[in-house]
Amino acid sequence: APPTILGHFGGGLALSLYTNGLLLANNIIASNSSGIWRESYFTNQPVLLHNCVHNSNANYINLSAGVGDMQADPRFVNRAAGDFHVLAGSPCIDAGTNLFAPAADFEGVARPLDGDANGIVRWDIGAFEFVHPTADTDGDGMKDADEVIAGTDPSNEDDFLRIERISVVGTNGLLEFNSQAGRLYGIVASPTLTASNLWASVTNGIPGTGALLAAPVSITSTQHFYRLQVRLSP
Repeated sequence: APPTILGHFGGGLALSLYTNGLLLANNIIASNSSGIWRESYFTNQPVLLHNCVHNSNANYINLSAGVGDMQADPRFVNRAAGDFHVLAGSPCIDAGTNLFAPAADFEGVARPLDGDANGIVRWDIGAFEFVHPTADTDGDGMKDADEVIAGTDPSNEDDFLRIERISVVGTNGLLEFNSQAGRLYGIVASPTLTASNLWASVTNGIPGTGALLAAPVSITSTQHFYRLQVRLSP
């Protein structure tokens, strides 16, 4: 993932370029004594693309801002506590470039996502992709934020939380579903879809393994509906 470089008293980056070809893209370089310094003895220049450079003094020394670079507060969630995710409304959201961009962020969240829920999918600047609470990047009917909790890919319309198979023998049923490590799963059931208060827990707290799991259920009527639920493990 592109790094977030901040809090250095000696400046964010110091470059001594013996050759051309260095590309710096999608980085946040902020809250340092200065931003990017280039050794002027060498004439080689880096390629700067879509970086957020916001520091105490000069952001660029012996070089110029690159295409798509911004000099603005990235708006971290809580810099003092070490939370370098960005807040909603951050200028870094959907402001990056796809050139050499990774397919996942520092935490493994798929990139790119629709970070501002405007229907346009672009990479974010920084180490963490912003997950909009209502956006559905892949259009599969599951919100991106819910897919991150489920451990499914919010950029893949074929990957979402679902019951894969139901098998019934007599009054015994078996519900099969794909699981992810670090999650707990549960099954709720109802004889109807029209009354929300009739959903009752069948089983809960099944730990995910990263493989296909099966949950036994008792079939008590000719018509029954089941829902698969998931939450992050504490």
